[in-house]
Amino acid sequence: MMSFERLALSVSVLLFVTLGGCASSTVDEAVPADDGGAGSSDVSGGDQTGDDGDQSGDDGGESGGGSVATSIYLDGTETCPERGYFLDVTRFDGPGDAYDAPELDVQCDDATLVVTSNGLPHYEYVQITPNVLRSQNFTWRIPRSPVLAESTTTIPLLGTVAFSINGIPIYGPNEAERPDPYGDPVYNDILDECLGHTGGRGDYHYHALLVRCLSGIGFDGQEDPTAASPLIGYALDGFPIFGPYGCTDEACANIVEFRSGWEQTGDPTTYAWDNHEYRSSDDIEVLDQCNGRIGPDGTYRYHATVSFPYILGCYAGAVGTQDQGGNEAGMPDNNGQNGPTACEEQSDCEAEGACPTELGCECSQAPMGQVCIPRCTTDADCEFGANRPLVCGDEGLCVPAN
Repeated sequence: MMSFERLALSVSVLLFVTLGGCASSTVDEAVPADDGGAGSSDVSGGDQTGDDGDQSGDDGGESGGGSVATSIYLDGTETCPERGYFLDVTRFDGPGDAYDAPELDVQCDDATLVVTSNGLPHYEYVQITPNVLRSQNFTWRIPRSPVLAESTTTIPLLGTVAFSINGIPIYGPNEAERPDPYGDPVYNDILDECLGHTGGRGDYHYHALLVRCLSGIGFDGQEDPTAASPLIGYALDGFPIFGPYGCTDEACANIVEFRSGWEQTGDPTTYAWDNHEYRSSDDIEVLDQCNGRIGPDGTYRYHATVSFPYILGCYAGAVGTQDQGGNEAGMPDNNGQNGPTACEEQSDCEAEGACPTELGCECSQAPMGQVCIPRCTTDADCEFGANRPLVCGDEGLCVPAN
């Protein structure tokens, strides 16, 4: 099996033309980075917040951060500075001539960040799965000032848990029931060079993140370990996602690579969650169970890591209802989390709204715990409006078709 570390090093010889000529080998503008100022919003255009302690550098190491001649980012505004954190996908060549051009827009109201996207990558698409790439219709709404919940929330087993700054949905660290039941797609080496692939409806999505695919350092570049990582996405609870490097003090005098606290305990070829266990640590470089931490400024953020769960292990904040435009992969919507209803006993699945079919649901064990899974006798029983095609499995329960 190819490890994440091996996969992450395998991109060093990609040609400019191969990836659509879409990024230079150096950072050419200011981007928000993890200096503890994740919640700040005093940026516009290419002058994004830096994560170097003074919130002015473009990669955590430069100060000033003045305007640049050419920006690969959208223009931020006084009322929506977060817009300047996202890539201007129109400046890139996109997935290829056979596909639509990528589309991404970012707007704000007083409390909400609204991101719409057709879900197409801004770089050349390389087909990994049998599923052909198709345009989608995504709309994500997240709080601009997220708050930590009283307790963490399990991320959905299938479907979107976050989105990246190029408008691509981010899934959890496991696949669906087929071909390798709920296995780790990174471990199983079924992702492209940017750690994404297409799902059953042609929806391109990530299971892990590489900064070089989402920043100005270029696809053949390497992230500077002495500089804090940029912001590369948002979780559906509203908290930002940074690359692996960040500051441990307010002055950003100490930058470290943050590590997941999840440890592999078995073979994650199948049932990835069952083959990993979180082990807390007093080491400042080890992240919490959700794969995040509270920064020096007191605000929470997630980090992309080189090992499981790669991005999110759970939600630290509250997740509201999401409108995925009807094209989202996963089980039927469950309060916007695109996953089956969690249950402790069968009666939980008999509550109003817990099950989408007249045949009822069964409280069954899944890799992330017990959930309500719809019963069936034929494939037709699984055609109840789920966003991902489902079929009737051998045990009389609806399972993903691929």
